[in-house]
Amino acid sequence: MTFNIAHGRGLGLYQGFTSDRRLRRNISAIAQLLRDLRVDVAAFQEIDESSHWHHGLRMMDALREESGFENTMMGVNNRRDGDKPLAYGNALFSKFKPDVWDNHPSGDATLGEKGFMYAELAL
Repeated sequence: MTFNIAHGRGLGLYQGFTSDRRLRRNISAIAQLLRDLRVDVAAFQEIDESSHWHHGLRMMDALREESGFENTMMGVNNRRDGDKPLAYGNALFSKFKPDVWDNHPSGDATLGEKGFMYAELAL
């Protein structure tokens, strides 16, 4: 399964306007979908490791805990420190332990950067 989760904002226009309650509800809905579909491997785009607009919620960690995946890999393509920190990119959740994985940002912009991640899984 692949899923652009748009920073957990759901149908909102900008993730900075998403309340903590709405964000947690959206993350829970994504986790429930993964469980309902019995997904073995899920690739996510626009997933936050930790970003200021989520008020300290580590989205990837919350989704991992709720979905029950043991093997998760995070490829950060955008990282910015300071008063409005950002850390987001791609992630892979898998029931299978990866033999190898890596992430490649397309550039070094701190906002809006793209990138790709790959993994080799023994099934």
